[in-house]
Amino acid sequence: TTSAPGNNANWAFAAADNDYTGLGQITFNNNADKLIINSGAQLNKAVRANAGGNGIIEANGSNVIFGGGITNGVGLLDIKDGKAATLGAASNVQVAKVGNGSSLIVANNVNITSDNIRGNNVDQGTLKFDGTSTVNATKIGDGAKLNAVELSGAGTVNFANTQNFDATKTTLSHADAVLKFSNDADVETEIGTATDGKAKVRGSADIGLKGNIG
Repeated sequence: TTSAPGNNANWAFAAADNDYTGLGQITFNNNADKLIINSGAQLNKAVRANAGGNGIIEANGSNVIFGGGITNGVGLLDIKDGKAATLGAASNVQVAKVGNGSSLIVANNVNITSDNIRGNNVDQGTLKFDGTSTVNATKIGDGAKLNAVELSGAGTVNFANTQNFDATKTTLSHADAVLKFSNDADVETEIGTATDGKAKVRGSADIGLKGNIG
């Protein structure tokens, strides 16, 4: 287990792709503590906040894989332009910002909790699900709508408590993908499928949809 050394500490990992699989758990102790990852990397242990709101993660690599998840309400996950981050285990991050041409990828059978998953600026970033997931995110695209939400794997992605969902387009690219809303929500997006007559959209609450389905 590793903790940030002192108040408001910044750590930066190397610019070339590296193997960090042997690194232990990382804990943020202060809100302004920052972990900067400038390479494609895999971290097998959790990156966690000591208390909700502690810590900033800056993902600036080709694909930063958080195999142990981001947990306990880390304050911010900031995915820089043209980069990617993958959540490989259940994660809880207060705010996730996804840059232009960037992706936040949620692995199959991984659940995510967040106050807001949004673009860095309006119409930026993709939120991609590789399979089944429960999304306990109050807001999607609040303040800066996402460019895209993509369901690329088989299974249900359940936006369990989402109140506002704002993305330019939402694509169900797998024939057996299911997009579900389980909470009263205002949804503003264009919903489409990769194959006519395949995939499903379901709601078990009062959904206000602004956009087309087809």
